[in-house]
Amino acid sequence: MIEGESFLVLGEGWGHYPSTTEHLLRRLVPRNKFLWVDAIGCSAPEWNLYSLQRAWGKVVEWAAPNGRSHGTDGVAVYSPPVLPLRPISPVRSWNRSVTVRGITRRMRELDIVEPILFTTSPIAAEVMRDISVKLIVYYILDHYEEMPNHYRAYVRDLEAQMMERADIVFATSQPLVEKKSRLGHPVILLPQGVDFEHFHAPVRDGTPAPDDLQNIPGPRILFMGLLAPWVDVDLLLKVARAYPKASLVLIGPARTDVEELRKEPNTFFLGQRAYGDLPRYLAHCDAGLIPFRENTLTHYVNPLKLLEYMAAGLPVISTALPHLAAFADLVYFGRTPEEFVDQVGRALAEVSPHRRLRCVAAAQENSWDRRAEQLSGYLQKSLQAGLAQPQRVSHASRL
Repeated sequence: MIEGESFLVLGEGWGHYPSTTEHLLRRLVPRNKFLWVDAIGCSAPEWNLYSLQRAWGKVVEWAAPNGRSHGTDGVAVYSPPVLPLRPISPVRSWNRSVTVRGITRRMRELDIVEPILFTTSPIAAEVMRDISVKLIVYYILDHYEEMPNHYRAYVRDLEAQMMERADIVFATSQPLVEKKSRLGHPVILLPQGVDFEHFHAPVRDGTPAPDDLQNIPGPRILFMGLLAPWVDVDLLLKVARAYPKASLVLIGPARTDVEELRKEPNTFFLGQRAYGDLPRYLAHCDAGLIPFRENTLTHYVNPLKLLEYMAAGLPVISTALPHLAAFADLVYFGRTPEEFVDQVGRALAEVSPHRRLRCVAAAQENSWDRRAEQLSGYLQKSLQAGLAQPQRVSHASRL
C-alpha cells in the first residue's frame, strides 16, 4: 500500500453512509494523511424531504467550529459553506473563493503541502487551479451529466477540464472507460468493490435476523438502496404481484413515487438502515434485485449493491446493464419486464449451493482491499515515473 503521502479528497461526504470513495480510500488512511472536503456536488436544489434532510445536515456541519474540521478515524473533514445554483457566475465565484480559502487554511493547519488531489466530482475543476498539488486523480463513478437534476452543460464543461488536467483517470465500468477515453488521455478501469467480511460474516456465523425482518414471511425478495428515478418502480410492482406468497423487502429512502407499490400487501418498506446492520438483512433474504431502468445513465453504471448481494450468497436478478455482462454466468438477467419477473421465480426455485459458493468467491475476489491495492499500484507508478508535478497537465498515457 502507498504510504507517507498526503491526500486532498473532494467527493462524497466522509463518515455519513459509506460511499465508493470512502470504501476505497479508507484502506489508505492508516498510512497517509487525509483532508476530506465533503460539500462537492453539481445538482440543482430540490424541495423534497430527502434533500431537505441532507441540506439540514450541511447547515449543522457549517455551524460547527471551523466547519466540522475535526473529522474521525484519522481523517480531517471540512464542509465549506457553498451555495446552490452553481452555474450562476456570482455563486461560482463565492463557492470557489470560500472553498479555496477553507482548504488552504486547513492544509496549513495539518501541515499538508502539495498533496495528491483525489476527486470523484467534476466540480473539483473549479478549485484545482488555485491549490498546489502534486498529482490529480479523477475517479468517474457515473455518467454525471445524465444524473437527474444535474446542471448538464455545466457538468459537461467541468468534466472536460478534469479530463484535460488529471494525471490519472479511473472509471467504475467498462462502458464509462470507453465513453471517457480519448487519444492521449486513457481511462483505467477500477470497478466497484465490496467490504467482503462485513457482508459475508452473518451468513457464515448464522447471525439471527433483525427483529423487523423476523415477522416478514419468506421467501424474501430484497431491494437495497436509494429508490431513485433510475429504479424501475413499475418493475418492482410487477414482481410483487407475480409472487403474492413471497415478500418484497425494500431497504432505503425513496426519492421517487412509490405510492402504488406501498399498496401491495406483500411489500414491506423498512426505510434506511445503518450500514453496520445491512448484512444481517441480506443474510436472511432469498434474492437480491437490481431493477434499474435501461437508459443513458444506467448504461454506464456499475451498481455497488451487486457485490454486496453476492458476498451474502444471494442470487441476483438484474436488468441488462452492460457492465454486469462480466458476471453473466452468475447473475439472472431480465432483458424485458416479463423476463425479469420470470428470472425472479427461477432464482428462487434454483437452490444451488455450488452457484452460491461461486457468487461468494467472486465477491471475495473483488474486495475493497484488492481495489485499494490496485489504486496504490497506479499511484506509486505515477509518482515514481515523475508525473507528480504541481499543476501538471495529464501524462497518464505513459502509464
